[in-house]
Amino acid sequence: MTKKNPISVPDGYFASLEERLQQIPAQKAAPRFRMAPYLAFAASLLALAVIGNFILRKSASPELSDDDIRSYLLASNTSVEQIYSVIYEEDY
Repeated sequence: MTKKNPISVPDGYFASLEERLQQIPAQKAAPRFRMAPYLAFAASLLALAVIGNFILRKSASPELSDDDIRSYLLASNTSVEQIYSVIYEEDY
C-alpha cells in the first residue's frame, strides 16, 4: 500500500505568495492608551457622588424657620438671658 497525500499545493502558489502578501493593506497598530477604562471609572465615581449626595440630603434634618424656633423656645420656657448667653457665649 502506498500512501498518497490527498492535499496538494496549486502550481505557482509559493512563487506569487510574496506578491499577494504585499497587496494586503497594512493594518494600523491599536492605540496603547485607551480612554474607555478611565471614562468608565470617572463615570462610576460621578454616579456614586450624585447618589450619595441625594441620599445625604434626603436624610438631613429639615431646615427650621424662625417661627418654628420661636415657638419651641416659648414652649420650653427658655429665658431671654439663657438664649442670649448661648448666642454670645457669655455666662451670667
